[in-house]
Amino acid sequence: MMAATWTVVLCWLSGAVHAVGNCYVSSPIVIDGKTRPIEPVCSALAKNLNRFCDQPPMACALKIHPDFRRRFTLPEWKPVPPNRERIETFIRSPGKTANTTEFEDSMWHEAAPKIEAALAEKRLRFAEAEVDIYNLGNKQPTYRLDLDDCEAIAKSRGPGDPLDFNKNWIHHSPEVVRKLYSLYFPIGVSHLNGYLFVYRGKTYNANMWGYANPVTGEASNYLRVDRYERKSRPGIEQPRLVMDNICEFEYHPYEGNTK
Repeated sequence: MMAATWTVVLCWLSGAVHAVGNCYVSSPIVIDGKTRPIEPVCSALAKNLNRFCDQPPMACALKIHPDFRRRFTLPEWKPVPPNRERIETFIRSPGKTANTTEFEDSMWHEAAPKIEAALAEKRLRFAEAEVDIYNLGNKQPTYRLDLDDCEAIAKSRGPGDPLDFNKNWIHHSPEVVRKLYSLYFPIGVSHLNGYLFVYRGKTYNANMWGYANPVTGEASNYLRVDRYERKSRPGIEQPRLVMDNICEFEYHPYEGNTK
């Protein structure tokens, strides 16, 4: 018992992020050869995530433990009737920033068969909320489109399967996109996948993804957290909206978690 106790203490003193009991392990973010400092949102999120290691991975939504409900908030998504014309306009919305319809058409033609099938099978869900996706200080109309039951798909995946399935589309309304494009050209916007959450007044996008090693077949799964920010560049008057990778966690499912 004494040896086991000292092992736990030494792990704690060394600052190891993958101590016994963690299923979401922080991965360093390296940009231009430099390791990014760990932000408070990453430390708080890691503690929250690891309260749910006895549950399926958070591929579809962020679960918030009661201890963290004052730190993290989620958008209040309200169902919207799945009008086909509105959905097509939503899918085309990133293309509204260009001066040609070619990009819009390609996005719609790729998504249309999946959307038509989801509508016919009555499994499509469309919702709206007021969200400040780009952290500009004002919440704007935002839509979310789900074609499948994400939770059911996630639960069907085994511990060794990659979490590489399509989850949803999230984006501002086309009117908001056109307005932002005039202010922040060029704005490399696209639909977001995964889910949004707010921490200390900033909006973050989290998306769980994975891949299987082509040789061993072993899966590696990660939860990536990004944040949009307005950034200026020397010699350029107009600022840009840039997405930064803030933190990332490697997911390791296991049994016998103790909280």
